[in-house]
Amino acid sequence: LGITQPAVSQYLKQLRQIMDDQLFVRTKQELVPTELSVELLKQIETILDQCEEVVNYRSGAFDPENEDRKFTAAFLMFDTVKMYSVFAKDIMNKYPRIRVNLLHLTLDRALPAIDDRKLDLYIGEIPEGIPKYYAVELVNESSYMILCSDKSKLYKKDSITKTEFINTPSIKIPLDVGFSTMDAKLAKLGVLQQDLFCLPDVKTALDYVSKTDYIFMIDPKMVLEFMDEGNFKLLKPEFELPPNKLHQLWHIRHNNDSAHKWLRTKVREALTQ
Repeated sequence: LGITQPAVSQYLKQLRQIMDDQLFVRTKQELVPTELSVELLKQIETILDQCEEVVNYRSGAFDPENEDRKFTAAFLMFDTVKMYSVFAKDIMNKYPRIRVNLLHLTLDRALPAIDDRKLDLYIGEIPEGIPKYYAVELVNESSYMILCSDKSKLYKKDSITKTEFINTPSIKIPLDVGFSTMDAKLAKLGVLQQDLFCLPDVKTALDYVSKTDYIFMIDPKMVLEFMDEGNFKLLKPEFELPPNKLHQLWHIRHNNDSAHKWLRTKVREALTQ
């Protein structure tokens, strides 16, 4: 802290009086924070982040063509193909001095990484109730369609019925073991498939669908530039499916950083094309 031990003790004494709490309790080896200290931690971190933002504020606009900058972004596994296109083609190829390291993370793993300054941006579907020290922006909302190949009896059709969707073997890309958030949404609408085969990513799913009669529920934007239209077909569902929402999420400490604002703008432009 850069101050003497008696000064620390004096400041802690004053804080205890102000907060009407011990704040830290001494054990044999260390001082342990009280429950109130733990509750205050996030608020204090936010205040310190805002102070740091003021001190490090960059008034000039970020110049990606002449400034070196590294970012780390994360997204859900099933978004791999599209996200690679966004960052590798739309950003890093156009701006060689910019590097974006890409990770696969679920939201519950991404949030601590954002808190610890190990992750700059997360892209995926964000539920309600995210703490206020995160900023969330909806960048794209689209509809799912059903992908099949010429190996499927559905290939000659332009749409798919609810009964066909439920009873046709389907590909699923799980983010965890067991019943997923998407499964819950489909079950609520009464359209959870009966026969689900799990695969790790979109490319593997496309390859499997191309050789079998399996179908695959997918956002067309995720696969159009990577699939052979002669072998695949997108079927419009004749029933309600949950929308596919993509958000970008970051810590509010980066709200006014010109480089981070530039990155978020580029992601938004790429995902809304």
